Amino acid sequence: AAPAHGFTVVPLAAHAPLILTAAWLRGNSRYYLWFSFIAIFALCFTLSGKAKRIRAWFALAENNLTNCQLASLAFESGVDDPGLMETVFPGAEMVKQALPILRKNRLSTFADGRTEWLGRPASSRFRSIIFDGREAGAITASYPLESGLLVLGWTDAPRRIWRPQELIFLDEQKRIVGFGRKLPGGLPSGIASPDTPSSIAWAGFVNLSFQSKSFLSYAVEGHGTGLVPVGKPTAVPPVRLSPPVLFSNTTLLT
Repeated sequence: AAPAHGFTVVPLAAHAPLILTAAWLRGNSRYYLWFSFIAIFALCFTLSGKAKRIRAWFALAENNLTNCQLASLAFESGVDDPGLMETVFPGAEMVKQALPILRKNRLSTFADGRTEWLGRPASSRFRSIIFDGREAGAITASYPLESGLLVLGWTDAPRRIWRPQELIFLDEQKRIVGFGRKLPGGLPSGIASPDTPSSIAWAGFVNLSFQSKSFLSYAVEGHGTGLVPVGKPTAVPPVRLSPPVLFSNTTLLT
């Protein structure tokens, strides 16, 4: 039942080093052949990217990456939503059993121990918190999940693959109630919107187990030592349990 395009990366990965090695060996003896080889290689590379099956594989890989990054951020925030679990593994029950073990041993997404910050005062983790100044940005949407809120917003800082911008959510008591991030892979296709363009968008999760009445997003600045508010305080909406089918494999249904 596996789609054929799911295996195209294997021969592609095998052919690439073979072609490059052959070209290197050939080029050492006949340097004038390099120009022809580079032109043919560039043409084949361009055409392969336009192939229907290659594009389908790229889309599949991209969706898997963005879904995993989003789910990882949720688990780090203590939002163990079954719908999110199913985006990273076919059976949510297996993920539910593994998460406590990963948390206890600080493995995978819990390696940096940030989950232990939840419920603690922000002043215990950050030296400076700016309350009167603001960074350009806003919270654009929030969606209820079974144990928290998915929050979307933007800041004008560009999205980076390495060291993406981090955010922290504080409630009205200045407690840490969740985490946000400019996901390196961008937003999943189902939650991207014109109000939250992927190039400057961030996603985050607010843990509702602390009975907070409102929350505000803060950008982590000063090499991880300070917080700067982003947008305006947002009231926690009346939340009801959402069915596990809130998420499909690639789309958030709202």
